[in-house]
Amino acid sequence: MKNGTGARLCAGLSMLLFVPTMAHAQGAPADAVQIPAPVVRSVVILGTKVISNKTVGDVVTAAAVGKRGDSDTLLVVAQAVTELYRKKGFSVAQVVGNEISPDGILSVTVAEGTVRRVLVRGNGKTSSNVIRAAVDVQPGDIYRENDVRDARNRLARLGIFDDVIIVAAPNGDEVKEDVLKAGGGEEKSGGDETHPPTGDATAPLDPDATQKTGKSDNAPPPPPEVFPATDEVGYVDLIIRIKERRTGNVAATVGFNEGTGLVGFVDFSEDNVYGTTHRASVQWQRTNTARFTSNGDFVPGRTRAAYLVSYDIPALG
Repeated sequence: MKNGTGARLCAGLSMLLFVPTMAHAQGAPADAVQIPAPVVRSVVILGTKVISNKTVGDVVTAAAVGKRGDSDTLLVVAQAVTELYRKKGFSVAQVVGNEISPDGILSVTVAEGTVRRVLVRGNGKTSSNVIRAAVDVQPGDIYRENDVRDARNRLARLGIFDDVIIVAAPNGDEVKEDVLKAGGGEEKSGGDETHPPTGDATAPLDPDATQKTGKSDNAPPPPPEVFPATDEVGYVDLIIRIKERRTGNVAATVGFNEGTGLVGFVDFSEDNVYGTTHRASVQWQRTNTARFTSNGDFVPGRTRAAYLVSYDIPALG
């Protein structure tokens, strides 16, 4: 992933900091005594999954225990925890809550950056389901730079895209297309920003389907998939923006004369059959062994024809 991407991914993510309580309310005497924040004596870590509570707790303990739990200390705590996650590749993790009790117990809540949705944009031919399968990052996974880098490499190795950009955003619906534009060019329609339905919308109708499955045509549809709200803290949308390349190819060389007849070869190939990333190729070749002697005499030869049909299903994982 390009330099600076981590900072861009964290844009818009908030951080909640504890503000020490003041002894006087509005309208109280100006010389009222300010109550200092309590000294941090122990820590409680909440919200961690990919990094253990102990590891995060050790970082918070080193940054806060024995110090006043004021806003400066809590800012240092948030920065230390964020840096810990960033070093391990979790670039969108953030501290979303710092609370300190009167007896000095500091509670730190971490949002590690859970993937809410996987949005696919720019695919005019390739199936969004195929792209998601190749990426292998699902809703509920924790966003990690190494996983995204591997996903981008897998998509690039398919050989059917000119460019691939993968970013995370708090709300993918608000991300402008010019930010995601991959390599320029006109935007292709057909992008899919929702998860695929559980059924096959393109399956042919079978009049005996009800009898075979035992299900009535009036059976209720499956419930829609529910995703966390786009303003919920700690979640990000993974946006995959691709630019497809032309995958069909035709090559031919043919010749004809009275002595040998038609000779040459024709090759038809397609590297993304029906948007599935499958590769198909059909080749035809016709040769003749006719030749001329050193005296210029023509010696008829044998005509040979060959055909080759291949179909390849690349591994997406």
